Amino acid sequence: RPTSGLDIPDPKLDFYQPKDVPHGEVRIRLYHSKVTGRMRRAIVYTPPGYDQSDETYPVLYLQHGAGESEWAWTEQGKANLILDNLIAEGKARPMIVVMDNGYAARPNAESQSRPRGADNGFADVVLKELIPMIESTYRTRTDKHGRAIAGLSMGGGQALRIGLGNLDKFGAVAGLSAAVRDFDAKTSFDGALANANGANEALDLLWIGCGRQDFLYENARAMHQALEENEIRHVWYPSEGGHEWQVWRIHLHQLAPQLFTR
Repeated sequence: RPTSGLDIPDPKLDFYQPKDVPHGEVRIRLYHSKVTGRMRRAIVYTPPGYDQSDETYPVLYLQHGAGESEWAWTEQGKANLILDNLIAEGKARPMIVVMDNGYAARPNAESQSRPRGADNGFADVVLKELIPMIESTYRTRTDKHGRAIAGLSMGGGQALRIGLGNLDKFGAVAGLSAAVRDFDAKTSFDGALANANGANEALDLLWIGCGRQDFLYENARAMHQALEENEIRHVWYPSEGGHEWQVWRIHLHQLAPQLFTR
């Protein structure tokens, strides 16, 4: 939301602070969307050394929460600094991170900016436009094991729906304080997890995290318990904190090293 904020660093944590290590770049990529009928902007992090190498990189599609924009993960989440530091320490694989705007109303929707409009085409934007654009512009892996999708709050719900609904395209799916309610392992996400053996074979990683003081914590814990009862492999990461950026920074710091192991 367009409000002022004061960020007070935790003196015990420095993993999201700028350090004297090789740094990646945060780039702006404009593209026209046929889904929305408008120009869109993706923020793209490329890892240190990208321009000097001919290597192909895995891609993490990383989404913001309600009321935020594609700038949130770099401006508030410090995602680029978190990745710089992890890569320098050898704890995470060099990767490209793509952050797009989660609001994608179709041209005939009542409002292009309505947060929870019924006619939201974000999944189509990601699958039909964003991924092809990224893979034709940057040196990326194009196999499912080289793609991951994650998000926080509203973006976490989007990541779970898009990722679990397209297990042929994503090897890893993560929800950070994800907006998921009444989860049922057999029916949620169009039954993508109904067959535990099939889901376990398809997923390299299913990661669920939430702060214990978050208003969504009980929903996240219920999802974890349902996954566990149905023998669906996943990582459950409960942490201290509420629905706020310090928690999500920690989540990304924990998640990134577990991505792209194949």
